[in-house]
Amino acid sequence: MTGKQVLRFAGAVHKRLWADLGLLIGGAVRYPPLHLSERPRFGWLGWLNWGLGLLTVWFVIASLFDESIALLARELPHETRQAFRAITDFAKSGTYITVLALVLIALAAVRIRTDDTQLRKAANQINALIAYCFVCIAGSGLIVTLLKRLIGRARPKHLDEYGVFSFDPIAVDASFASFPSGHATTGVALAVVVAYLLPRVWFAAACMGVTLAISRVVIGAHYPSDVLFGGVFALVFCTQMRSIFTQRGWLFTAETDGTFPIKKGLRESWIIILTWLAGCFRRLI
Repeated sequence: MTGKQVLRFAGAVHKRLWADLGLLIGGAVRYPPLHLSERPRFGWLGWLNWGLGLLTVWFVIASLFDESIALLARELPHETRQAFRAITDFAKSGTYITVLALVLIALAAVRIRTDDTQLRKAANQINALIAYCFVCIAGSGLIVTLLKRLIGRARPKHLDEYGVFSFDPIAVDASFASFPSGHATTGVALAVVVAYLLPRVWFAAACMGVTLAISRVVIGAHYPSDVLFGGVFALVFCTQMRSIFTQRGWLFTAETDGTFPIKKGLRESWIIILTWLAGCFRRLI
């Protein structure tokens, strides 16, 4: 490919990705009704309701438990804290976001370049899967990051100096970015995604999410209320994204019993994509 062709192709991939994003944002804003007419509208009032409810629960937990549990965490053995410090790194969103973004770009390239209808259909279905994972992890993480910077709650290491309810709004200092917990949000979002995509392993996914969230309290990075708010927000966000994807006809289907199974053909799509990649690899060598 010439330099001009490369630039043109890159522009086409960029356009395809922005088109997908536009459809997603449109679904979030307009929230078109499902084919199940009895399903209630969530909308902005629903988000406000959840937000006020979470804030109320947060205030109660922060008042009753944050200080005592933060002090208890300080007394834990060094070995325990080190073990949880290793565990908590699995809740860093950067690696997941980077890998998922690269896969989305690669799938956009396949969808543009191929003339094979079956391959394009498979790429579209895998794209919906990867896009759901990306939006849940990156989207919830971005919102929480903005919130914690705007709120500026002091971390537990400042407990003796400032107390539990100490805030420095629009803080740049990371030590004033305790509420909500970004790691807990990512950990629970990851767990919810796994549970929704693989319902049979929901219990293992839940244990993983809870462990990642608790690790933030054990190592003294967050208060329990920070972790709770971030985790519940991730659950609500991922569930709302599932509804939007369902309405767009992406990845999920809505059943009359209230379940959201994965659309049929995902396994076959993986086989088609992997077979195509294997063929590309053989041609290269």
